[in-house]
Amino acid sequence: MVADISYLSSDGSRLDTSGAVGEEEEKEIVRVLWMDIIAHSDWTTHDKVTCPVFESIGWLVYKDDREIKIATTLDRHDGLGESGGTPVYYGITSFPSGCVLSCVPLRSHSN
Repeated sequence: MVADISYLSSDGSRLDTSGAVGEEEEKEIVRVLWMDIIAHSDWTTHDKVTCPVFESIGWLVYKDDREIKIATTLDRHDGLGESGGTPVYYGITSFPSGCVLSCVPLRSHSN
């Protein structure tokens, strides 16, 4: 299996960190296509067991060679007081890179 997870950022961080100093730019929304692990504890033979493939959509908040993390919720106004008023991402899903089949941007965004 080959995972294409190298499409972002020329600075080596693989994160979109562009924007003005002191102002965090909104993260990119991506579609992650991933394969899950499955197990059968009955008499099912290997030819009848296949790993399912799913897709998840969210803001790309972290990415390295080991894992990709997306968020499903964005609190633009830091309603919980977590970050001094800057946007906060919640609902984090972390994917092991070896399970990711693709991670592609869905759209360019504007506030």
